[in-house]
Amino acid sequence: METLIIFISIILFVISIIGCINPILPGPPIAFLSMITLHFFTRYSYELNIIILLAIFLVFITLLDYWMQIKGVKYFGGGKYAQKGVLLGIILGLFFSPIGIIVGPLFGSFLGARLEKNDFKNSLKISLGAMIGFFGGVIAKIVYVFFAIYQSILII
Repeated sequence: METLIIFISIILFVISIIGCINPILPGPPIAFLSMITLHFFTRYSYELNIIILLAIFLVFITLLDYWMQIKGVKYFGGGKYAQKGVLLGIILGLFFSPIGIIVGPLFGSFLGARLEKNDFKNSLKISLGAMIGFFGGVIAKIVYVFFAIYQSILII
């Protein structure tokens, strides 16, 4: 039975890696679920401080993921319309995953910037900020998931 639970945990970790790129699958929460499964249903257990640390980072990474796209737009000169466009693009992009996850925020920030400044080149630059924010979030999620996998390898 323990072997089956370890196998399920490995599958959850693989799904969490995929979820780092495709936000339909929440990568870090799935990785945390995999750790909790190992901790409570096998003889392998994590130290309590690792579980608490990863739970705190889970909340932080989840919030950071969305905030980075909006901040990227703002950093590259986007105003309120561009920021609202990113948010709308994130929401609408979820329905057209996986391509919509990338294209939605780009298109939303571009349209918002065009409405605000009506400058094509500047709107593209602002959209680049959304893209950089997206990839920054992906990197943060990948670091979290691989740290969770590393901690799991240490206990087994």
